[in-house]
Amino acid sequence: MPVVEPTPITLVKMLFPPALIAPQGNAPTPLAFETTGALVNAPSCARTLVLGALLASVADAADIVYAVTNEKGKNRAERANDKYYAGIVATPGAVFVKLCDRIANVQYGKMTGSGMYDKYKKENDNFIIKLGYDDTNTHEYFEMFVYLVNLFKD
Repeated sequence: MPVVEPTPITLVKMLFPPALIAPQGNAPTPLAFETTGALVNAPSCARTLVLGALLASVADAADIVYAVTNEKGKNRAERANDKYYAGIVATPGAVFVKLCDRIANVQYGKMTGSGMYDKYKKENDNFIIKLGYDDTNTHEYFEMFVYLVNLFKD
């Protein structure tokens, strides 16, 4: 049987389905990876960091965590400034992890009616451009960008 490597968007859908982010009652979750089963009810950022660690070496994971850690600042714009985004884009694997984190947070915000959903929606055009998105379908994570954009469609 041939080994099929999942695409980045397939990994996102497997690791961050709505039922995983906000399970109902005692219903089993669809999480397929036993190694992350303990994180079913953990915040999305913890699952994202575990995902990054599963996909990269320890040294690479440390670089990714450093890259996706916000700068100091008094507000969201100061914390996620140009230097912050440049560091993400320059670090292999960091764009993937940041997209996973944002997708999980948007799904959760949408499902719970959180005010963060509206903040993410307002920020999204700038967010995806800063991470390297363009509409030419040439970005390595183009499908993930499209998936994120589509989460905001009503």
